[in-house]
Amino acid sequence: MKPFDLNILEARVQALYRRKTGAVATKFLHFGELKLDLVNRVVERSDCRFKLNQTQFTILKTLLMRAPDVATRDELIKEVWQDDEPDGDVLRSHIYQLRNQIDKPFRHAYIKTVPKVGYQLTAETEL
Repeated sequence: MKPFDLNILEARVQALYRRKTGAVATKFLHFGELKLDLVNRVVERSDCRFKLNQTQFTILKTLLMRAPDVATRDELIKEVWQDDEPDGDVLRSHIYQLRNQIDKPFRHAYIKTVPKVGYQLTAETEL
């Protein structure tokens, strides 16, 4: 048996995983009418385009990647702030701003609060 480098093996396994999950060539994430442009950090909904700041982009990207499952508060905090968890309930404030942009102007709200757990994106048929 040939000797091998564990770092190379890990890199190859991660590359295979990214290919399997579609994380390699994906430029857009979709859920219902929502379309998130991963390159330009813009979300589209019903022919409307919204520019997102870094935090809003990361939150929405995480929600889209988990949809229709729930993204827990801890998952979202880890994605946005890594190990530097903010004081207070800053996440709720960012969710509020995101809702004002992509949900308020429309009849159907995609972002749903799951009490004591986190947030999820819901399809129109689930209401």
